[in-house]
Amino acid sequence: MVLQHIKAPAKTNKELIYWYLFTAPIENDFKNISKKTNCMTRIPHYILVASLSWMACESPRDKARQEAETNAGQKQIDEGIESEVKVTDTNITPTPDETSIAEPAVQASAINKLRFFFENSGSMNGYISEHYEIKTAISRLLSETNYKSFNAYLINTALHKFVSKPEKVTSSLTEAGINKGNINTSDLNLILKTVLDSTNRQDVGILVTDGIYSVKGSPTSVLGQLESESNFTAKHFENRLKKDKNLQTVLIKLNSQFKGNYYPVQGKGINIDQKRPYYIWLFGSAGSIATIQNALNFSNLPGYQNHFVFNTTANKNVRYQIIPGLMNKGTFRSHQNPNLRPSHITNAEKDRRSKDFQFTIGVNLSNLPVQKSYLLNKANYEILDNSDYVISNVQEVSKLTPTQKNKLANNQYSHLITLQTTKNPYGSLKLALKKQLPTWIGQTHTLDDTKIKGDEKTTLGFNYLVGAIDRAYNKVSNTQHYINIPLNIQQ
Repeated sequence: MVLQHIKAPAKTNKELIYWYLFTAPIENDFKNISKKTNCMTRIPHYILVASLSWMACESPRDKARQEAETNAGQKQIDEGIESEVKVTDTNITPTPDETSIAEPAVQASAINKLRFFFENSGSMNGYISEHYEIKTAISRLLSETNYKSFNAYLINTALHKFVSKPEKVTSSLTEAGINKGNINTSDLNLILKTVLDSTNRQDVGILVTDGIYSVKGSPTSVLGQLESESNFTAKHFENRLKKDKNLQTVLIKLNSQFKGNYYPVQGKGINIDQKRPYYIWLFGSAGSIATIQNALNFSNLPGYQNHFVFNTTANKNVRYQIIPGLMNKGTFRSHQNPNLRPSHITNAEKDRRSKDFQFTIGVNLSNLPVQKSYLLNKANYEILDNSDYVISNVQEVSKLTPTQKNKLANNQYSHLITLQTTKNPYGSLKLALKKQLPTWIGQTHTLDDTKIKGDEKTTLGFNYLVGAIDRAYNKVSNTQHYINIPLNIQQ
């Protein structure tokens, strides 16, 4: 909820405190406080502040009202998900805290219902012909995650009820057990839309699929079909995100043994017995996803390759500070104004020998929903508004020597980012972490799956699928950066 300047008493104790301490002074209306609140007449300011601080603890009535507002309109779907699920708009803009430069970590939240979906087209049979890695990964995910209720479904061109208990899933994943509906093909867009629409704020949807659009024909025809399919994928995600920007999508790439027929875009099925990639998708709120990540390290899943989190995190406030005396070249002074000290330095001079200037920023990136490898890749950062500087190094604070750690004021940073220039060091700039797809996405993509034997890494049309989802998230978040840190270097 955004707290605005109001002229009437707030509904909750916290809103009342905000109005009295901030809104009333701004409106220069202290004289009329007693008329507006009917309870503050001639009360000394220090007593009033103390009383209001005590009142900040939410009353049961306030808490119940807020919970009711949060849960309003979130409709639980019943056993058949054929009908579209309505999702409450949860685009709530928080009030910024101007006294802080860091946002708290995402708090894990309890998962109400977990819905498991398995794509049961014929192309998935090879993964489950025996007890391969895919079954172990699924059982670990379902057993190590806590949730209140559970439903399982098979899905291809329609939805089919599966087992009622998570313990029954892997033993039922057999060719006979998943032989329901039209197994000759699948509609990936229908599958994604169904899972998206069924996932409310306190729920999590899990989808297991090979991630391949059902397209056939010549290379030219396939290219057009992939583009058309991806456009609808982007539309489904965009529509869902407009209802709830807090929805995260986790894409986990895994490998499992595959023994059976693989069906390429051209020609007949090809019998193979080798490792093949498949994908586990998680859909849920940031809090629900955090609950799963706290319980299970994705990299410990059998056959794990990589993962990526789609989210609308944008220009996130993070704690940062220019660090004097650590991996610097040249000289400079910290700004005398404590409020400017994190981002401003003065008396900057190049190194007399190397003729360059370099300084290091300590920044806390631990709360960003990205992989560690992404944060350590210099190519994922960029400098805005000043082309004279380059990023020369990114490293984790945990890798520093004890002597280097002693130069940090405290242990509140996760990474050190070093900026360097051989040109004029003075001026303003912005250090940004770009929102872009990791390189493994492109390495997974192929447009030709006719030579599938020996190929254990690629998936047909993968760039189209993942790119469509990425476009939807970027469009809704309306930014290309996770963080955007302003810096100023003065003479």
